Amino acid sequence: MSGGAKSSSGTARELLCSRCYKRESCVQCCGTRYCLRHFHTSNHSSDHPQKAIVMNRRALDDQLPAFREMWREAFQSVANDVGRLSRDVSKRVEDDPLASIGMALKPVRNGKNPERNGKNPEHRSLGSASSATKRRRKEELEKEVAAAAAVDPFARRRTRPKSYWAVGHELDAPEEAEGSAADERAAAIAAAAPRAGEYQCESCESDNTSFDIIGGAAVGTRKAETFGKKDAPELILRVLCHACGNNWLEER
Repeated sequence: MSGGAKSSSGTARELLCSRCYKRESCVQCCGTRYCLRHFHTSNHSSDHPQKAIVMNRRALDDQLPAFREMWREAFQSVANDVGRLSRDVSKRVEDDPLASIGMALKPVRNGKNPERNGKNPEHRSLGSASSATKRRRKEELEKEVAAAAAVDPFARRRTRPKSYWAVGHELDAPEEAEGSAADERAAAIAAAAPRAGEYQCESCESDNTSFDIIGGAAVGTRKAETFGKKDAPELILRVLCHACGNNWLEER
């Protein structure tokens, strides 16, 4: 008997409004049961009105007259307050005509965009455009600063391997096919190049020597500012003696 009484009381409680547990629930929204009054005073009536489901039409019809009367009383109360405030303002203006100067409406403050405060509505578009321009310029400046910071100021710049005159002559010169005079000249220079051990050190008389090509006409360095004379030889070599460490220059 006690178990049946508990189950019946639990079922009766589920049929009541989940807010007041006094009136019978008639609307369900997002899994929550409401009476008509608490549904319209909750956030569900404004946020999710399309999700509201009428669960009990009889209870809704029974609560509708009282709900309408409640809204009528609330509207009448607000109307009375507005009328009273209007009469008070009119009486103050009649008693003191200059009091209306102090009642002038203050400019609307915009907390999100303080720079727009006090501006006319038609001028707000100009303010927003100016703000967008400033923001875009700031972003462009940040990109330029980031790009400049990414460049290594101590990095060595690549130099041109030849002078502008030499590059100009090469651009004007006709293209040469394979097996041309340029290839024959390169082969002749390679054949004329010395071999390791060909030079003998004057200090220790050792032939354990090697060399590196450091200039000459073959590598396009016959300028006076490079080697001190205008007509340079085909090859300029730096010879190193591996026995005593002596080094010197040779021309071919």
